[in-house]
Amino acid sequence: MEKFTGNKIIVLGCSGSGKSTFSRKLAARTGLPLIHLDNIWWRPDQTHITREEFDQKLNEILHDDFWIIDGNYSRTYEERIRACDAIIFLDYSEEVCMDGITRRVGQNRPDIPWTEQHLNPELVKFVHAFHETGRSQLLALIEKYSDKKALIFKTREEAGEWLSQTFLACHPTTEEEKYRINAWNYTGDYAIYNNPPYEEQKKRGFGFANPQNNFYSFYDGTSLVGFVNLSEEENEVFFGIGVNPDCCNHGYGQQMTRIACELSQTLFPGKPLYLEVRTWNTRAVRCYEKAGFCITGEPILQKTSLGEGLFYRMSRGE
Repeated sequence: MEKFTGNKIIVLGCSGSGKSTFSRKLAARTGLPLIHLDNIWWRPDQTHITREEFDQKLNEILHDDFWIIDGNYSRTYEERIRACDAIIFLDYSEEVCMDGITRRVGQNRPDIPWTEQHLNPELVKFVHAFHETGRSQLLALIEKYSDKKALIFKTREEAGEWLSQTFLACHPTTEEEKYRINAWNYTGDYAIYNNPPYEEQKKRGFGFANPQNNFYSFYDGTSLVGFVNLSEEENEVFFGIGVNPDCCNHGYGQQMTRIACELSQTLFPGKPLYLEVRTWNTRAVRCYEKAGFCITGEPILQKTSLGEGLFYRMSRGE
């Protein structure tokens, strides 16, 4: 399956199609920040802000470098399409969408600031109108901006299969994986990242054998493509990452970094991340910068288990 790329993604579809649920799953897999437009437009008392306020807030979001935006708001379709890298359209039938708006009544939802207590007749009219006219208008805009990557799913099953097959999966690193990872062989300048055998680490209680470290393995399908380490300290969290040498230069590092940032906030809420990277490794520095890390202070000369070197300290606030 073709690799999906994009830092700015809009998720569109009729009410009841499951845009918000899909978007949350997409955010969990990419690590991109998620914005629900309904949470911007609506207040908890079911009144809403002005169009001018909404447009200003949307404009600020569109000027960021990383986002997933969930919501219709058709008058802003074109503005969002121009700003995005990729469009995802959940093009489901009217029956599916009607069922969707019916099933969510009474459910607490993170994408809207209140709980619907009954099926809104206006929403029923909207679903019907979308399939009468709104759908064709949206498809015309997607065709107009044919330079944008566009994915159109016809069923929930199709969208779910794409999510499961396209993005990396991660889990706590197993003992067997620790042996495999520490046998990876980097060459050239990157040979400095070759680890001592895992048995040696276990004897000395460092690296993958240090119980204070939290390692997670990342898979693309059945291929182990990398790992991250999240180590909690008193006021912050240390972040480390390694990409399988056979999988370098395929964009895995950036995706793993974003997912790790989200994972860190789940495990250690409110604590900022920091990392240390060798100053000559400009490829890694660019990857971290794209994920929101910034160099802090002057380079530091230090010794590590992998040798002495000059390092940047980079941090990412939350």
